[in-house]
Amino acid sequence: MAVDDFGEDNGTTMFRDFLRHFPRARVEDYYKDGKWMMMQLEVDLALVVQHRRDASAPDPVPLEDIPLPELPEQHRRPALPKAPPTARDYARSGQAPPPALSRRPRPGPRPPGSPPSAAAVAAPPGGR
Repeated sequence: MAVDDFGEDNGTTMFRDFLRHFPRARVEDYYKDGKWMMMQLEVDLALVVQHRRDASAPDPVPLEDIPLPELPEQHRRPALPKAPPTARDYARSGQAPPPALSRRPRPGPRPPGSPPSAAAVAAPPGGR
């Protein structure tokens, strides 16, 4: 980011120039994620300047009379949670993977002639 003799970057100076021509401009519309949206500023500034010329508007106030804008605080988004390691990650690191979580096998079909399960015995007749 280029800084001028007064310690301002180009985006701040351009926004101040835009404020000269359009005092209702809001910093939040042109400063996002810690960066000036230079293309948007350039386009909007050119449009407003041309409209003022076409309307024969009076000269804007001098740039020196425009105060420095107060930039919004940057709010960092929380980092996304890291995905659990895969078998490939363990193989690369040389560590042994943790023991797999013990899961009960899903009950499958029962062989013919086996006694009914406790759930089948407790279920009301008719299936509901």
